Amino acid sequence: ETSVNAVEIARLAEDAGVKAIVIHGRTRKQMYSGEVDYNIIRKVKEALSIPVIASGAALAPGLIKKMFNETGCDGVAVARGALGNPWIFRETAGLLETGTAPAAPEVDEIAHTMRAHLASNVEFLGEKVGVIHFRKFFAWYTRGLVIRDLKVRAYLACTQEEMMLLVDEVQKRRRSPSYNAMMKPSLL
Repeated sequence: ETSVNAVEIARLAEDAGVKAIVIHGRTRKQMYSGEVDYNIIRKVKEALSIPVIASGAALAPGLIKKMFNETGCDGVAVARGALGNPWIFRETAGLLETGTAPAAPEVDEIAHTMRAHLASNVEFLGEKVGVIHFRKFFAWYTRGLVIRDLKVRAYLACTQEEMMLLVDEVQKRRRSPSYNAMMKPSLL
C-alpha cells in the first residue's frame, strides 16, 4: 500500500508506445476487495495524453457513473459487474444519457437470456462441458434470489435439459406473488 506507482508505470507505458491503458483502482494486495482509489485513477488520467480506462467495482450503473465523474476517465471496464447481468450496459447507457437508468429486466427477459446463454455454451463446448461451464453463470444470473435448492440442483445438473428445467423453475418462482413477497424490494 505504501508503494503505489501507478502514475510512474503508466507514464513508462505511454512512453513505450502504448495507445491506451486500463487501470484497476486497487493495489495488488487488495485484489478485488476494499475501496477503489478514484484519486489514483484520476492522477493517472491527468498525467497521460492517451485514453485511460478505469476498472474496479464497476458493479452497477450508479457506480460506473461515479467512476466517470470521480476520475475523468475515458471509459470504464465492466468485468464482474456483467456476470449474470448483461443488462448493466443498457442500464448504464440509459443512466449516462438521460440521468435515469431504464427499468431492470423482467423475469421473462432474464430467463430468455439464460436459455440463450446455455444453448450457446452447449453449441460451442458440447453438452457436458457447456453445462458444467454454465453452472457458475446460473449462480450469477440468480444472485440474490432465495432459491438455494435450485442452485444446488444446478451444480449437479449434467444435461442441457436438466438445466433448462431449472431455468423454467426460476422463471416460475419469480412470477409467483408469494415468492416476490419474500424478496427485498431492490431485487424485484
